[in-house]
Formats: sequence, structure tokens, C-alpha cells
Amino acid sequence: VEAAHPLGEPRIRDHVHARHDETFVVLEGSYRVRLGDEIVVATAGDYVFVPRGTPHTYRNDGSARSRMLVILGPADGVDLLAELGNLAGGEIDEESLAALHARHAATLVDPLPTW
Repeated sequence: VEAAHPLGEPRIRDHVHARHDETFVVLEGSYRVRLGDEIVVATAGDYVFVPRGTPHTYRNDGSARSRMLVILGPADGVDLLAELGNLAGGEIDEESLAALHARHAATLVDPLPTW
């Protein structure tokens, strides 16, 4: 899935995928990615591999819009991204967000990142 993010976005919750590995390929701009206790800055041309079971989050850390390619395996992980994408710009309560993740073998582990 290709995703574009304005400066500072998305401010997604730390989460863990139980059955999906995830790879972020930065196409444009810069992202700050948290992998467990480690923070990685990735710029255009870089990729970040997130093994299943690793708490993670990311945000656009550049000075303008950033774009990335998000690869999830096995392929049914894209269903989680599709559902989250359908909610973009809308409000969702904690219980519904947790249930959405649980349907896709993912768990929220932290409040919104403050970094």
C-alpha cells in the first residue's frame, strides 16, 4: 500500500502485529520510526523492517509531505490498513480502535506517541 502523510502525521498508536511482518519503504521525505525502544530515522530510499511481535509506530519527521510503501506479509495484513484508511479524518473511540486491531491479530500497546 502506498501512503502519503502530511508533516507530523500520522500519529498512530504503538501496536504489535501477531501474524504480520511489516516493511516501510520511504519513497519521499523522512519518517521517524519507533521499533520497541529504538528510534530510527528513515529518508527516501531507506527501508525499515518490522518483524511480527515488535511494538512500533511511525510519523512523518520531514519538512514536507512524505510518502512510503507499506508491505505486510502475509497479504491479509492489508485488510487492517484498508479499514484504518477508511477511518482517516474521522473519530474512533478506544474500544472500537482496539477491536479493529484485534480483528487483524494486532494489539495496541501504548497511547499516542509524544515524540
